[in-house]
Amino acid sequence: MTKQQVLQKLHSARQQILDLIEPLPEEKWHEVCLGTWTILDFVAHLTGWDVWGKRATKEILKGKLPSYYRYEEE
Repeated sequence: MTKQQVLQKLHSARQQILDLIEPLPEEKWHEVCLGTWTILDFVAHLTGWDVWGKRATKEILKGKLPSYYRYEEE
């Protein structure tokens, strides 16, 4: 699979999620839908991984280990 194909698949998957959640009324965002997760929790989780993924990509391109490998809880 080429880089462009991977990026297209990622974009398509994300767009499918956005298409599903966009029409939901605000009160639905707070209903539990995945175990104990609400839709808001799920979207926040994806957003957080987008931030980490972008950071990790920049670090990898600089020849560094992604910083999430160095993360330690206090």
